[in-house]
Amino acid sequence: MILVVVLTLASALSYGVSDFFGTLGARRFGVMPATTLTYLWATVALVAGLLVVGGTWSEGAVFWGAVSGVAAVVGFVLFYQALTVGPVSVLSPVIGLLVAGVPVGVATVGGTRLSGAAWIAVGLALASAVLVSTSRRDGSVRVSRQAWIVGIGSGIAFGLSVVALSFAPGSAGLVPAFVEIALGLLLLLVLGMWRRRSAGRRPFSLGPLRSAGPRWIAGSMVAGVLLGIGDALLLIALYSGNLAVVGVLVALYPVATILLSIAVLGERLTLPQSIGVGTALASSALFALG
Repeated sequence: MILVVVLTLASALSYGVSDFFGTLGARRFGVMPATTLTYLWATVALVAGLLVVGGTWSEGAVFWGAVSGVAAVVGFVLFYQALTVGPVSVLSPVIGLLVAGVPVGVATVGGTRLSGAAWIAVGLALASAVLVSTSRRDGSVRVSRQAWIVGIGSGIAFGLSVVALSFAPGSAGLVPAFVEIALGLLLLLVLGMWRRRSAGRRPFSLGPLRSAGPRWIAGSMVAGVLLGIGDALLLIALYSGNLAVVGVLVALYPVATILLSIAVLGERLTLPQSIGVGTALASSALFALG
């Protein structure tokens, strides 16, 4: 269990740091260009990983990697759609809960058995996933039905992305992770070109990247490489452990993003976020002991 906890937390750390650099890039030259560039570097990282670690190509490896890739991109699109139609302070905790809760639910239905301490840790991790995603809320906030539907859909899609990888055959190595990211890159390119064409612009343009500068391009490279590493570690953890434990621990990735935002950008934790960080540490310790 300790190895699974370490691998999953390392994956969550990679995702969290990747998310931090990816967010900085998105603020500089837009969500779609930044995310597409991040996926490009993640694909390169996983190609390198395949050359080193290897893996067996099979129908199962490709199928479940593809399902995971489609689910992740759907989650991404719905997530940003949710942020445009509803308040982040309400929707982010719900999405965080579902990202962690969907794998736990699937594992439970599948007959996964955990010790009492492990189930307490699951509960703490679910609570942490909600708390660390909570932001300051000004006044009363009304959430539309559309915002709820899109937000819930995003959380379920992200959770199913993790579930899909758990069904990949153990002999596949890093193949499912590569298929997930490579397919995600292809879908993002197609989506980006479709959006530009719909807006009456050229399907493809390097304008945002040319104006970004080398520092921002380097930041996107860091985000992409860490995304690839996070995917590889997640897959290895799923091969080694059970879906419920891995699913809730990897959903703690916002902790790393938040701590980096404090250290680098000078942001401050809200009280719920502070409690969420402490709860995440307690959950990880319980899993390791269990």
